[in-house]
Amino acid sequence: MSPMRNEKGLTLVEIIIAAFLVGVVALGIGSLMSTFSSQMVQTAGTMTGQADANFAMEHMKRYLAQATSFVLVDVDGNGDFERIEFTRIPTVGAVEAECAYEWITAGGSFVRYTEDTDANGTNDITETLTDRVNLLDFNDPTANEIEVELEVQPAASPRPSRMRTTVSPRGIP
Repeated sequence: MSPMRNEKGLTLVEIIIAAFLVGVVALGIGSLMSTFSSQMVQTAGTMTGQADANFAMEHMKRYLAQATSFVLVDVDGNGDFERIEFTRIPTVGAVEAECAYEWITAGGSFVRYTEDTDANGTNDITETLTDRVNLLDFNDPTANEIEVELEVQPAASPRPSRMRTTVSPRGIP
């Protein structure tokens, strides 16, 4: 008698081939999901960095536009101006405020804003605008303009966010 060839079921070879194919598909899907996830984290980091840079730049544009005088300071002697000291137009009933923006590299790398609102020589307001700063540079291409360049490195992104603007203070003739 010959063996029955009409049996239902799978052979061991068929099961091994099927398991191998399922594994390859699962590995491909896992790799795709991993790539997608890392891209999402990188994009979120870039967006956060851009938002931080935008906030800092808008703050500087708004306050520097109110300047009545300014002085650029080369803090570390390298020829770049990392600090700007300025007097800005007072709010109603206040005296002119002595203000400064500075790129602080000790203990981190961030942009700090300080303001002496009552002219007593003490900073009444100290605010950190953004951190992970690669560059903050001020220039005065003309006597009544301030050029600001800011570069922020987002934590999860390989590419920095760089911005540049020119401000014409209203209080400087």
